[in-house]
Amino acid sequence: MSEQDQLDQKKRAIQMRSLKVALVVGTILGTVNYADKIYLSNMSVIDWTKFAITYAVPYCVSLFSGLSALKEK
Repeated sequence: MSEQDQLDQKKRAIQMRSLKVALVVGTILGTVNYADKIYLSNMSVIDWTKFAITYAVPYCVSLFSGLSALKEK
């Protein structure tokens, strides 16, 4: 396996790990912030949009962190 293939494999692993982090952390944050509105069926389109964006933040942070650590090696 070439060095580039190994690097690509590490990047894919970082992306998958970031996705898992985003699913866990995003769900926790979304539940904390919107549980009452979801329970009362009082979510607007804007609320659902914000809820979805809640997953993007931990994904980006985790991805940036992983790729930065990979670059430093």
